[in-house]
Amino acid sequence: MINNFENSDQSGGRSVSEANRGDCLQGINKYLEDYVDDMLIKDIRELKEKNIEASYPYLVLSFMGIDFFGLLDMGISTAIVGKRCRWFIKEWMGRVNGAYKNKALGYLIYDCCRCGIVHNGVLKNYFYVSSYRYQGKHLNFSPGREFIYFDSKEFASNFIEAQRMFREDIQDRGDEYIKRVYDNLKGMISCNQKSNRDNFEEVISSGSLKICEYYISVVDTTTTKPPEELGIIE
Repeated sequence: MINNFENSDQSGGRSVSEANRGDCLQGINKYLEDYVDDMLIKDIRELKEKNIEASYPYLVLSFMGIDFFGLLDMGISTAIVGKRCRWFIKEWMGRVNGAYKNKALGYLIYDCCRCGIVHNGVLKNYFYVSSYRYQGKHLNFSPGREFIYFDSKEFASNFIEAQRMFREDIQDRGDEYIKRVYDNLKGMISCNQKSNRDNFEEVISSGSLKICEYYISVVDTTTTKPPEELGIIE
């Protein structure tokens, strides 16, 4: 859906050293508004407002955001996937709830919860997860029993507050960090761009998809704005 970051700002794809700092921040913030606010955060809030007792959606959306912000800070390299996730949990979610600062807990959340859902479709050991059964017991444990209570709704709320603080911090950082975030975002979006473009053109030319002459909101959580209004796709 979003494949061209350069069009989201006024810097023309230049680095901070070549473009105005304000232009680069504008591009970063515009992408965060269109992707994080209008999709991830909106989905989480709608689940909460409708009081939907669904445990995994809160986790999936939160880990999507955690991975995304870890990528902004550290870059796209697959060699540090776990490091990125654990860093955001400890450094930023730890500012919301001090328990996240425990290094071992970060490893457990990453491997048992994040990787369990992403790679296995199910949680691994040591966690009992629910969005409604463990209210007030998030990250508590029962002595003599090998599990940690995990309130996925509270985890999502912790993520929302943590990403807010992280985004505020970006605004006050120096030019070198702004450049890193800006370039990491470009690299994230352009990853495998050529192969994806080739596959896209092959799909379109195959005639297997129906032609749609207008924009349709498939679900409530997708934007109904035309691409040119979003300023992030050609």
